[in-house]
Amino acid sequence: MISTCTIALRDVALIAPSAVSLGDTVLLGCKWTLEGNETLYSVKWYRGRQEFFSYLPKEYPFTRIFAQPGIDVDVSRSTSQQVVLREATRALAGRYRCEVSADAPSFHTQVRSAYIHVVDTDISQQAANLKWQWAGHIARRTGGRWGSKVLEWQLHTGKQSVGRPPTRWTDDIKQVAGSCWIQVAQNRGV
Repeated sequence: MISTCTIALRDVALIAPSAVSLGDTVLLGCKWTLEGNETLYSVKWYRGRQEFFSYLPKEYPFTRIFAQPGIDVDVSRSTSQQVVLREATRALAGRYRCEVSADAPSFHTQVRSAYIHVVDTDISQQAANLKWQWAGHIARRTGGRWGSKVLEWQLHTGKQSVGRPPTRWTDDIKQVAGSCWIQVAQNRGV
């Protein structure tokens, strides 16, 4: 006697960006194929080991949200094959899984996963962070003397001006930290 075994749930695929920018809307897709008379039992979404969204077509309401820090699900745009996350924060980064299960009698389940990175593309914030790094190096000069080279730089924001720039790097630091910026930079904990 020959037994034939067919898998009714196949071609499960997770579609997710590998990196998103802060504040972006994130679309996660989970596609699959059900064959024969199989029906869908559930689609569950996880970040790490924590479930944050599920779709169960035989229950009402179809969707359920499980609160997780950094995840804001747009329920109106989320379906059985996609979940939409609003305004990405750094806490959104992590490994995401979609788990698709066929209904009885097979309850066949497949899981796919992908890692999402959240990147900070705010150039002004990056420049400010770099300025503080350099401020610490300058403030840590030895014997109250400047090194043989003094580094100053400015963020290029379009047309290049002629002559001395109206605001220098040290002037910008003074605006943020006050006239005692050297002490603040020395004590910044880096």
